[in-house]
Amino acid sequence: MSLNKGSVVSIAKRLLPGFILGAALVVAVLSARQSSWTAPFQVPSFRQQGPASAPVLLVEFSDFECANCAKARIAVHELLERQKGRVRLQFRHFPLKTHRWSSMAALAADCAGVQGRFWEYHDLLFENQKEWAKADDARGFFIEYARRTGLDMERFRQDLAGGRWMPLVQNDLEDGKSRGVNATPTFFIGARRLVGESQLRAYGDQFVEIEGPK
Repeated sequence: MSLNKGSVVSIAKRLLPGFILGAALVVAVLSARQSSWTAPFQVPSFRQQGPASAPVLLVEFSDFECANCAKARIAVHELLERQKGRVRLQFRHFPLKTHRWSSMAALAADCAGVQGRFWEYHDLLFENQKEWAKADDARGFFIEYARRTGLDMERFRQDLAGGRWMPLVQNDLEDGKSRGVNATPTFFIGARRLVGESQLRAYGDQFVEIEGPK
């Protein structure tokens, strides 16, 4: 069968709308797939201390309602001071099911964190742990601590009530479980695991020396 130039043009005109529609469908499908993709989870910068170039990473899995975690924060601070410039701390949430308000406390801390006040709020939670941990409803305490740290209260209330940053807490919890964390506080210096303040004090500096060059 032979086709002249006019026939080819005529056929092309009839087929072109179909090609355009098919291309549009492909783009739509790819766009739908693209929208479902998410970037790998990373620890928020507001929950990190120390230079990004530090050779050693200290990861702390902690629970704001855990008395041992409150005690261990002093040991963490002292280690960072002794190893200043050589260690970067990542604070990770690991709220235990046995602690009634620990998940909400973690959420509240991240609500403060997105406003640039995570560490101030972190300290208030640990310093006043006995006050809010035994409360029938700890929300009032969390709101008061937000006021003390100078947060935008309307934003804080909305974020806390809506659980906006709870995925950050859940990601930490799942990551901790994948690493075998089952108690708090648990620390990792490189791949080396330490549980509790006593182990951090006993081996923290030694493991930093092993993991990072002087």
